[in-house]
Amino acid sequence: MSGAPAKILVTGASRGIGRAIAERLLADGREVVLVARDAAALAAVASAPTRARLLPRDLEIDPDVVDAAAELLGGTLDGIVHAAGLALHAPLDSIRARDVERMHRLHFTAPLEMARAFAARGRPGSIVHVASTLCVRPAAGRIAYSATKAALLSLTRSLALELAPRGIRVNAVAPGVVSTSMVRDLDIEPLRALHPLGLGSPEDVAGAVLYLLDATWTTGTILVVDGGLTAG
Repeated sequence: MSGAPAKILVTGASRGIGRAIAERLLADGREVVLVARDAAALAAVASAPTRARLLPRDLEIDPDVVDAAAELLGGTLDGIVHAAGLALHAPLDSIRARDVERMHRLHFTAPLEMARAFAARGRPGSIVHVASTLCVRPAAGRIAYSATKAALLSLTRSLALELAPRGIRVNAVAPGVVSTSMVRDLDIEPLRALHPLGLGSPEDVAGAVLYLLDATWTTGTILVVDGGLTAG
């Protein structure tokens, strides 16, 4: 782990992919600030003696978490993993403006504001966003989710170019369908059939995130982790 970002902020850390990322980082010896709305769920992630700090926060309402996270880590923050997401799927004639706005706030506005605050601290570091293969392979009934996650990919690339002179790398992972509570209500078997290697696990994505956090000559990259979904 020598030279790797040691103090990391992870959003969406109470469940699913975000939790797997937080647990992987903690197991790797990093100090991690866990951010999510559910304080009790966050406490469960950090139930064993670890290097975790808890920061309950609703990023839709208040994305100003970077300085608070750094304070919890003794004044230093080396990286951000933005895994918080919201999947409010609906066909075109049922899309509600409020749902679109909520996803936009979480998938675009929150990571934009976090990147701004992180850059303002004047230190090099690493940012990784968790996007989706729906950005590059949309599906019917997923318009708003796909579009707001696509905005996250565009943000990733733009930030990578703008922040490179400051020594800040910005990358993203684009997972296929992963077995989490977010897909619990979907018809899973047809989705599984689209993935040559089957559905992924949160741990699969966590490994990709760890790589991007530490990859010192990689920025602006979208790493697809999808079991072959987009290969054909």
